[in-house]
Amino acid sequence: MEEGSRTTNWLRIAIGLVLVVAVALGTIYVIDPEILGFPGPGRTILTFVKSYNDKDINLMLTCVDSRIERGVRGVSNILGGLIKVDPKDVFDVIPMVAAIVGNQPGSSQLENPKIVQKSIAGDSASVIAAMDERTTLNQGEKVSHLKVLFKLQHEETGWRINGLQLIQ
Repeated sequence: MEEGSRTTNWLRIAIGLVLVVAVALGTIYVIDPEILGFPGPGRTILTFVKSYNDKDINLMLTCVDSRIERGVRGVSNILGGLIKVDPKDVFDVIPMVAAIVGNQPGSSQLENPKIVQKSIAGDSASVIAAMDERTTLNQGEKVSHLKVLFKLQHEETGWRINGLQLIQ
């Protein structure tokens, strides 16, 4: 076999492998882009749970319908203007106050969130997540197993939660 023929065969094999990998990655991206690390509805749910646990209202607002986010921030701006306080300061203080209150009876944490089912149809998605809710009560702790159906809409800024429902 000639040297040029060997090089041509290796080049064809390399090109073939690159095409197979490209098709495989493209298929995965179409089916579930989150597998490849791209943002998706599942990641929004996990971010929402983390922000709930951290009492981070700023991060939580980035997970919900942008109309709700704008409304909450608008009310904060109005109140901030009335009492002469920067609304950003109000949002920065809320997690600290929530952390203090969170150590009191009745606080809760969402643990072990897992995406159980995900359905995406265009710009709409439904995600069922299972998680444990650990609630601190006067008598000790209580753990409840939850399944939550999240409804999401894809906006310019990414996937946003526009509804949720506790399911049995």
